[in-house]
Amino acid sequence: MTTKPDQKSARVEPHQRQDRFATLSFEREIAVPLSALWQVWLSPAARAVWASPSPSVTVEFLEADSRLGGREVSLCKVAGQPDIRCECGWL
Repeated sequence: MTTKPDQKSARVEPHQRQDRFATLSFEREIAVPLSALWQVWLSPAARAVWASPSPSVTVEFLEADSRLGGREVSLCKVAGQPDIRCECGWL
């Protein structure tokens, strides 16, 4: 993963927050054709496999509309823990 030190940090002090949302940007170089990478990014079944942060976590996509203005809703699940709901919008 690479970082861009010239960009503003995603960390915001609590007293500076306007709402509960944040924009995160990640960068990584992967040695595959862009078209193949884009397909596994758009496929909920493929993302459920690689988006999991650890083997004990499963990811279930409830909505996956990758069109402009669309949204994704997913659940991160760990046995014995409450599910974590993630909602993302495509800008």
